[in-house]
Amino acid sequence: MSNLEVYASLVNGDLYPMHEKGEACQLFVTNFLGDDIRPPPKSITIKIKTESGKAVRIVIPNDQSSTVVFVDDVKL
Repeated sequence: MSNLEVYASLVNGDLYPMHEKGEACQLFVTNFLGDDIRPPPKSITIKIKTESGKAVRIVIPNDQSSTVVFVDDVKL
């Protein structure tokens, strides 16, 4: 069970759910990249630098585990 929630904000104000909390992270990786990449991906990583200079890294594993979040390389 994952703690990942991904959605798109639509111009009409609605939200389009792309991955719901509780769904396996593996499902998100497969939907995002497809299932024909060889060798298979271990994860998807998203890096963000905040306005205050903090480095945020979100790792979405290609398995059943939860998303891992790091701020300035410290795991939360």
